[in-house]
Amino acid sequence: IKNELESITTLVWTSPLSDDSASQTYNTMLDMIRSCNNTITIIGYAVWGDAKDIDCNEPQIKNIFDELSQKIIDKKTVELFFDQDKNFSTLKNNIKKMWTEGVPLPKLYAFQRKQEFSSLHAKVILIDDFEILVTSANMTGRAITRNVELGIRTKGTVAKNVRLLLNRLKNSGFFMEESW
Repeated sequence: IKNELESITTLVWTSPLSDDSASQTYNTMLDMIRSCNNTITIIGYAVWGDAKDIDCNEPQIKNIFDELSQKIIDKKTVELFFDQDKNFSTLKNNIKKMWTEGVPLPKLYAFQRKQEFSSLHAKVILIDDFEILVTSANMTGRAITRNVELGIRTKGTVAKNVRLLLNRLKNSGFFMEESW
């Protein structure tokens, strides 16, 4: 079991240093998105942070959104889960600005606060309910190019369990589909 887990689990990081024992966050995100056969689910807290970040030259995030747009063109499902806070309209606008023009926008779900001071703070990419990246990195240029961020990429049952949890949260009213 240990050998099997080691063969399907890798360390992912953003760091100013390179290391053979870890994959870079940006490259891992692109690799995972490109490998999708059916469904890409991204659970996040921030996209580009605040509006001033859009003025920065961060082509990596635009590249990620171009790849997501291509998956929609290829008839794959792309769904985004984010926290519905006071900046939710800014987040939606940031996504629209980065999305490929003329391509239908992805499904968007907003976390509904059921308790005071609760929020969605997870950062996850789930591919085909089989592969998952759990990371400290937001979907911002700084998080995938300059910060020190850590994550784990793995395959198997844990990814299926994330889907089950998301479905339970949606069915319980913690996530509501949003219109664009």
